[in-house]
Amino acid sequence: MHGEIVEFGGTTPEPMSSSPPSSPDTKVLTPVVHVKNIRFVNHADRLVAERCLGFGVRLRLTSDDGGRLPERITAIFHHPRVTRPDQVSATDESYLTKVDGDMAYIGFTFDQAWEMQPGDWTFAFAWDGELLASKTFAIAPPTSAGSRCDVPTS
Repeated sequence: MHGEIVEFGGTTPEPMSSSPPSSPDTKVLTPVVHVKNIRFVNHADRLVAERCLGFGVRLRLTSDDGGRLPERITAIFHHPRVTRPDQVSATDESYLTKVDGDMAYIGFTFDQAWEMQPGDWTFAFAWDGELLASKTFAIAPPTSAGSRCDVPTS
């Protein structure tokens, strides 16, 4: 199995539903939000943290032998320490993400001020214990109390 990053940068996904961590393969600080209609608004890997900033990576999978692709692969985040208000914190998170045809997506949106940690945020894809691809974003500290929450997405 091979993976190639075909798109990355700032995004405007449409949330469909969220789910709390539900399997032993899931390790996240906040519920996983399933999204649709992901639109990349830029192809930057250097971004400034602000509320409602979304960013992510789209991956194309290929099979070594032309065989069937998996239905899900592991999405992995490595980021600066993020601490929730209840003092639970993490630097690594992971969950299973859906493969749609031959494409998979991993992303993050700064919904809360406590999530906006500057530094390197690396998104990676793995399958069967093997790293398929990764992309690192350099997130700069917020420059103001700015927010993208009210910015139209169309």
